[in-house]
Amino acid sequence: MWDFNQKLDKRVFHGVNTQKMTFGGLLLLIFLAFSGFAPHPYHVSYTEIEYKPQEHRVTFSIEVFTDDLEKAINLELKPEKFFLGQENLPKENEALIQEYVSQKLSVIIDGIVIKSPQYLPTQSNPDRTIIFFEFTDLPEFSSFSVHFQLLNHLIKGQQNIIEFKSPQITGKELLSIEKNNATWILKD
Repeated sequence: MWDFNQKLDKRVFHGVNTQKMTFGGLLLLIFLAFSGFAPHPYHVSYTEIEYKPQEHRVTFSIEVFTDDLEKAINLELKPEKFFLGQENLPKENEALIQEYVSQKLSVIIDGIVIKSPQYLPTQSNPDRTIIFFEFTDLPEFSSFSVHFQLLNHLIKGQQNIIEFKSPQITGKELLSIEKNNATWILKD
């Protein structure tokens, strides 16, 4: 196969079509480059909820795959154009994210549904999007519940990890389409 009579930097493969090898190598590189954009096999979100009783505040950060959130908003709310993945999202996109979250997430303290969260700027890149919001001026409470349906209705196998943190307790729940509620009882 090797023609050793030539200098090493001018090796010749006898019986091998180097044009086909170059084309095949190029196709392989293109495939590998775009395989990063292939759909991900797992559909998981992570939500961190922190209760700060001394500040009368509950803060949320919801981290989801960008393509999953984009798909959900496009299918549910049907905007003219909606794209995520850029660092500075237009106000229209922020409003659509807030509308979607408001439809799919309920917060209940001591049996009362809490409305009107204060949204903070969303962080987005091509892989992940993190949605931040908080409820302020809350009275002290002894039970905290969430009814969480983000992405469950659209993506088969979607799982949502919810972590609740407070000075009294810390707990995690794994939610899905079958189990979409979590409650934490705070103890003094």
